[in-house]
Amino acid sequence: MTDPLTAEDIPVVWCDGWYRSEGEIGARRLLESEPLGVFCANDRLAEGFLTAYRATGREVPRVIGFDDAPIATALQLTTVAIPWQAIAEGVRQVVTQQLSRAIRPVPACDAMGLSYMPAPIIRFV
Repeated sequence: MTDPLTAEDIPVVWCDGWYRSEGEIGARRLLESEPLGVFCANDRLAEGFLTAYRATGREVPRVIGFDDAPIATALQLTTVAIPWQAIAEGVRQVVTQQLSRAIRPVPACDAMGLSYMPAPIIRFV
């Protein structure tokens, strides 16, 4: 029986930016470890990772992005979708509420926090 993986066992590759080119550089750093799967901080980094890995001719590991940007659909990339519509509606409500307070005196209120759950979008590459 093997010991379970810990966070220290999982390689983390930092990229200097958020674009495809940085994902390609990050992929080259991961090649030696031959990962079974990769989570990218956004879909553009995932695109770069996929591009660089495919260029090696090796079998591409499972890749998960984050954003659900249009490139995720084009690549059939599994990703985690940010609920932009719900966030925009929440911002609209907060701004409307704050503007109405500026127009007429309203008793002070406590700070308000809004939370939104991202949703997995399962696609297979």
